[in-house]
Amino acid sequence: MSYAPIVLFTYNRLSELTFTVNALKNNFLASESDLFIYSDAAKNENDIPKIKNIRNYLHSISGFKSVHIIEREKNFGLAKSVIEGASEILNQYGNIIVLEDDIITSPNFLCYMNSALEFYKEDEKVFSISGHTIPLKTLEKWGKDTYIALRPASWGWATWKNQWENIDWDLLDYDAFMQDKTKTKKFNMGGVDLTRMLRHYREGKNNSWAIRWAYAMYKAGKYTIYPKVTKVQNIGFSNEATHCNGVNIYESNMDTSQSCEFDFVSEIIPNQKIVDEFRAQYTFSSKLMKKIIEILKKITEQTMISYLFQDWQAKKSNIKGRLVLLHFRLAQLCRKAPKPFFYLFIPYLVFYRVVFEWILGIEIPWNTQIGSGLKLYHGQGLVVNDHSIIGANCILRHNTTIGHKELETGEFSASPIIGDNVDIGSNTAIIGAITIGDNVKIGAGSVVVKNLESNAIYAGNPARLIKKIEGDKK
Repeated sequence: MSYAPIVLFTYNRLSELTFTVNALKNNFLASESDLFIYSDAAKNENDIPKIKNIRNYLHSISGFKSVHIIEREKNFGLAKSVIEGASEILNQYGNIIVLEDDIITSPNFLCYMNSALEFYKEDEKVFSISGHTIPLKTLEKWGKDTYIALRPASWGWATWKNQWENIDWDLLDYDAFMQDKTKTKKFNMGGVDLTRMLRHYREGKNNSWAIRWAYAMYKAGKYTIYPKVTKVQNIGFSNEATHCNGVNIYESNMDTSQSCEFDFVSEIIPNQKIVDEFRAQYTFSSKLMKKIIEILKKITEQTMISYLFQDWQAKKSNIKGRLVLLHFRLAQLCRKAPKPFFYLFIPYLVFYRVVFEWILGIEIPWNTQIGSGLKLYHGQGLVVNDHSIIGANCILRHNTTIGHKELETGEFSASPIIGDNVDIGSNTAIIGAITIGDNVKIGAGSVVVKNLESNAIYAGNPARLIKKIEGDKK
């Protein structure tokens, strides 16, 4: 049996992308599947270093039958990327499995998707396959592994060429549809937010391809197959997400069965109780209540305290360093707060920038990705570019620069990616789109402009290998 190609769309979120790819590699059918990755170009100068980091990572991916990377030279945006990219692959292969760069999958996700594509391929009523589901009361005693729904889902999905190729992405009948209350009411049977999102697209308030996809399914009178237990989880609720930010109110427990045998619904007739429960999940009151509950959970969970103090034990005698890093972690949390709560924290973010970056001269921007257990000695003159990535249990010292460099073209390179347990001496410069491995020591005054291998000591200008060390030593 040949398996459907996997298509992954990515932009600028390296952390989420890494989780997505690693989870996908752990799928049972990964090594037998072709992976196509569409990497969108930067839409502004600030994103150029992030895109370079993304593309450096993409070329290191393995674990699949084949990996094909399509690097866009111009920014397409998510909607155009998905529509054109999916069309290209469907025209070539006839079916497709699609993920965005913030979707983690269960080990049996590819099994489920390929089995469903095969099972329903001849049924014209089936528009798409969803890998995601939301918790519904009726599903607790549901006897099948799938059910029928009146709207498609874009969090891990699959379809066929014949269900995709005739979609009217331009909404040529939009005006007539909006004037017909019977039709808008019927469309909203899949969720009362559907007509509103379609109107927002038309008014330029969103650029969602998914709402146009949902409208096409409604017009065709077709359905989407959903799993009883979700095979995907969306982790993309950061401030850089295209359409989602804040908290995930549709989170559901991931499938842990690891089963690749499924009892599919064969009769394509929606269950009315499921339709009603499904629709209720998308009412304004339901979504508001879920969001309030999730925010309260985040505020009260012990993990928030753990997050703030994740560097506290690294060097107990270094009070200054501990306090600086505590405020850094607090600034990170404030920046990640969902709207409208984020606006309440703006005064603190201004305080952090003025006091710690301007006055103390310790420039660790709050959106820098840094692992736990960081140690900071002295700190004055430390400059870290916010596109840099620093692993866990690292040591930073004063008068050190970690960032990009200006290229001959006038553009800036990507910033360094630093592994775990890296000890960086004072007065060190680490510059450019380079990678430093785990368990590395870098001597004071070094200039690092090339990749450094793991388990070694480096020093000099430019930094050179002094000696290798055993992998278990830090």
